[in-house]
Amino acid sequence: MVKKKTQLCIIYNKLNLNPFHLQKHYADVMAKFRKFQRPVDFEPKLTHVKRILDEIEERRHLIEIRNDDPEILHGQLDFCMVCYCVLDHWVLVI
Repeated sequence: MVKKKTQLCIIYNKLNLNPFHLQKHYADVMAKFRKFQRPVDFEPKLTHVKRILDEIEERRHLIEIRNDDPEILHGQLDFCMVCYCVLDHWVLVI
């Protein structure tokens, strides 16, 4: 009888702690959910990056190799480096 009473007390104590445990677990899950949600400024950043990519796409013809002249190739390389730096900057920002 005493053993059964002790078991009932243990179960009762677990049931009383259970809502607190559920609340804590719920808070942890909500924190993780908020962490992986889209940031508030996602759409403006996406629009800006899309605009930059469109500008680079429009100028892509400038880097097509049509000549083997070192000066022309050097100019194309400079443009490639500018594009790379712009994209690299936005990868770090996002």
